[in-house]
Amino acid sequence: MKNFYFYNVVKNKESIKQIGATIRDLRQCKNIKVDYIAKRLGYEHSESYLKLERGEKGDIGITQLFTICEVLECSLFNLFILSGLKDEIFNKNVTNWTQFYESLDKLPEERKKRIQDLLKELKFK
Repeated sequence: MKNFYFYNVVKNKESIKQIGATIRDLRQCKNIKVDYIAKRLGYEHSESYLKLERGEKGDIGITQLFTICEVLECSLFNLFILSGLKDEIFNKNVTNWTQFYESLDKLPEERKKRIQDLLKELKFK
């Protein structure tokens, strides 16, 4: 069954790549299998879904984003915020949670609180 698109939300190629990378990181952090999320989106093959995560899909429809957010237990609003904060939250130099929290402590207080609130909503501990 194909997804019905009310309109396409994201058309900018760089934004699509950023959102796809954020979706991948959240999926991996929550230990959600590619096959499961691909099936929820109506894809027959997980490779079609992986194109979305890699930013190779031409656009992302609103119905897909809502389904992805439901699976990830993340609001659409916070998905967009995390996409903007992705490099701070999932810094490639940070290889474990201890390093992550140490780097978080170095941020300005307002930004640190915003990230902590988002992580609580996403059920990261």
